[in-house]
Amino acid sequence: MASADDGPIDRAVANPSALTIAVVDRIALALKPINPGGVAPGQRDVPLLALVATNTYAVDKTLVALAAGDASTGSGTQADLDGELASLALRDDANGDGVLDPGDPTLATAFFVSGRASFGGFTWTIPAGKTRRLFVSGDVALLRAADGDVLAGSIASAADFEFADPTALSAVFPLGPGAAWKVNGMVAAEVQARDAPGVTLGASDGPALALDLVVRRNGYVDDVLDRLSVVNLGTAPDAELVEVHLWSDGGDGVLSGDDQDLGVMAPSGGRG
Repeated sequence: MASADDGPIDRAVANPSALTIAVVDRIALALKPINPGGVAPGQRDVPLLALVATNTYAVDKTLVALAAGDASTGSGTQADLDGELASLALRDDANGDGVLDPGDPTLATAFFVSGRASFGGFTWTIPAGKTRRLFVSGDVALLRAADGDVLAGSIASAADFEFADPTALSAVFPLGPGAAWKVNGMVAAEVQARDAPGVTLGASDGPALALDLVVRRNGYVDDVLDRLSVVNLGTAPDAELVEVHLWSDGGDGVLSGDDQDLGVMAPSGGRG
């Protein structure tokens, strides 16, 4: 106390009624945190949710179905966001280390439709008095994931769990969103290098096709190409190439008269 009236000096003041802690039969559910990070288009086995389930029943309990929601964020529609994850897998943490490993078996697969994915056709048993873990992982779509979007999953309610017999659940819903994975950049697999057949050229011959590329947009978002660098991998020195032009295809997929000449590429130490 601010005054000298400290105390009580004779005895402790306690709650006159005892509180009894009772362990109610249930499955206690929680999410183990997963550190966020960056992912590339086409990346596989990205952990979205790490579910921890503890069985306080005196008997084993078996999960037979599970639903997860798409908690991804971005500028697209729900269908666009759903398409950023090409497929989902429900994985058992078989070795119990709490980390998604290549050896953790897949129990079921699914994909997001209207923001929801349903896993079924499996059995996953939690022994009496034990704790087990599940993962929901996703494969990032190669051509539909947009740079800057954040991929994530969640579980909305107890209704998203189905057990083989009546089972009480204890959790703070929604579970998640889980790990937030930011789509970052373009990978080489997104650019298709088409065949540009070798030809024999004489002095002043050309133009000849040296590189034929199909460049995709940014996932589901239209994009604008504003810079391109190419490297001379041939034995002819740059001085033997009078000009290197960049062409935009007119729509027929071949170098022809309907293509648009975007200009001469400026040489820079073996690059154009």
